Amino acid sequence: MSYARGTNRTRTPMPWHQGVSRGAGRVLPLLALLVALWWSGTGTAWAHALLIHSDPPADLVLPEAPSSVHLQFSEDLNASASQIIVWDRFRHTMTTGHATLVPGLPRQMTVGLKPLRPGAYLVLWTSVSAQDGHILRGSYLFFVQHRGPGPSLKGVSQGTPTQGFPDAAGLISLLAHWLELFTAVTWVGAAVVSALVFARSTAAVDPEAVGAERARLRTFLRLNIVALIVSSSIVILQEAHSLDGTWSGTFSSSTLSSIFSGQYGQLWIARQVLALVALVATAAMTVPRPAISRVRSLAAAAVRPRPPVGTLLSGALGFIYLALFAASGHAAAAEVGTIFGSQIISGAVGADWLHFMGDALWFGGQIYIVLILMPVLRLRRGPGRALEGFLDALNRFSPLAYGSIALFTLSGLFAAKVHIPSWYAFFHSIYGWALVVKVVLIGLMMLVSVFTVFIVRPRIRASLTQDDLVEGGVQTVWVRRLLAWLGVNPVLGAGVLLATSVMFSYPVPEGLSPAGPSAYPIHLAGLTGTLALSPDRSGPNVITVRLQNARGQQVKQATVVVLTTMLDMEMGTGKATLTLTRPGIFAGTTDLGMGGHWSLRVLVYTPAGLGQTSVRVLVGT
Repeated sequence: MSYARGTNRTRTPMPWHQGVSRGAGRVLPLLALLVALWWSGTGTAWAHALLIHSDPPADLVLPEAPSSVHLQFSEDLNASASQIIVWDRFRHTMTTGHATLVPGLPRQMTVGLKPLRPGAYLVLWTSVSAQDGHILRGSYLFFVQHRGPGPSLKGVSQGTPTQGFPDAAGLISLLAHWLELFTAVTWVGAAVVSALVFARSTAAVDPEAVGAERARLRTFLRLNIVALIVSSSIVILQEAHSLDGTWSGTFSSSTLSSIFSGQYGQLWIARQVLALVALVATAAMTVPRPAISRVRSLAAAAVRPRPPVGTLLSGALGFIYLALFAASGHAAAAEVGTIFGSQIISGAVGADWLHFMGDALWFGGQIYIVLILMPVLRLRRGPGRALEGFLDALNRFSPLAYGSIALFTLSGLFAAKVHIPSWYAFFHSIYGWALVVKVVLIGLMMLVSVFTVFIVRPRIRASLTQDDLVEGGVQTVWVRRLLAWLGVNPVLGAGVLLATSVMFSYPVPEGLSPAGPSAYPIHLAGLTGTLALSPDRSGPNVITVRLQNARGQQVKQATVVVLTTMLDMEMGTGKATLTLTRPGIFAGTTDLGMGGHWSLRVLVYTPAGLGQTSVRVLVGT
């Protein structure tokens, strides 16, 4: 949250006509001001390597991305200790290698840059004098094609989210991501529930049901995997289009190289290969045929017991696919609990993987029950003798469902802790709003499950011993209610996965937190007033200081200087000299290159002496 802290360091005003002893006291504040101005970069002596020229220049919007940063200083540099680092808005280092001195020019230093996308970039420089080793640090922003938010430390930037409803391309990408997640979840859920639930239930003793289930499942998995490959391809095409900005350049070698040379593109290739292998593996899901016994009686026909190896293989490939899918999301960038420095294998990625597994076992399992098991057992035509086998399958599915609910609940809490830095961000971001919708939908799914497990199914079991299967009987009515309510959860589950895709497409803006006050009160040397910062974002800012004396009169004669220091990391100290714009109002421009906590040290020199105070502010992005 934003806050201000003032520290009052004042001297009692002294009349000009007093003696030498008192006059000497007035010299000390003046000397302090001169020293502060020199230290903040006004002098060129004492062997400090000051920045005197930069290319690209500070705060300039460039029409094209530069290939390097070139800085010139006032003194010869220590080549091994001086450095230049360039960050994008996500604090990714965009320099190539270490900064080097320009041959024959020991006061000039340059460093190469990676290809830059449109947006803001922060240059952080450290100069070490070759004469006496004095160290100076500084920073400035430049922009490519348009101004944008600068970098920020996590959890400290502020303001309301600027995300809006996606355009056509963004909407297509979001829906494609949802379809990929939907098909992956149903693929895994159907395969696992078929192998672990149906194959062990009493319904599996019916040879006709087993054959129909295996054939229907094989077709279902093939359709799911094909849809998954198509949707995943749409996602990567949208990514390529967003990089180039035009469809004509989407398939250019430079665009494709920039995508597939990174971790996201390589994981996409791995997912596609795995999906193709799983599609081919469905051929191993053979459909069993009844074997006639030696008594040649159809009544003695039985299905030879064979473990569903093809189904288990398909489920195992699906679990691996979900792991790669989790590693392709925001969890990999969170770098929480990394193992051996890998972003692919980390605690955050593992939590997302467990979350997807929970979704698959619970939601995907219910999709299997509604779209495969119920049609195979023909329950909608009447309960018949298949009812007991169906209830037995539901009983076997319940423990799996309970475990999956616990799995995605615990992993979801961990993921929320990783991706949402504060309660403010939870209630003021699209990510947080989508999470609220997701939690509500999951709650409704749990209520439906409680109703069917503890109310509907016990009533059906209680009437199994009764001859109540006639049309309109009690058992028939409750069976129809059960089938109807079982069809509700897949619809709600589709909404849950859509909310998950929205959360993927709209992560919480870096460090979203409440905006700071419009003005900070200041008190110094018998003066009172306010300090305002606009736009209170990383980049160029206007500092406005309003001052009045103890009698409430506007201050007209004063020199106002503001020294800016980043508190979260070493970035040097900047200086803004304010000018009198109206009586009592002083304004000037300074460059706050990064979102985070800053100290604004206000120095005010009047004929009565020097007053100073510090204000701590939270700068957003």
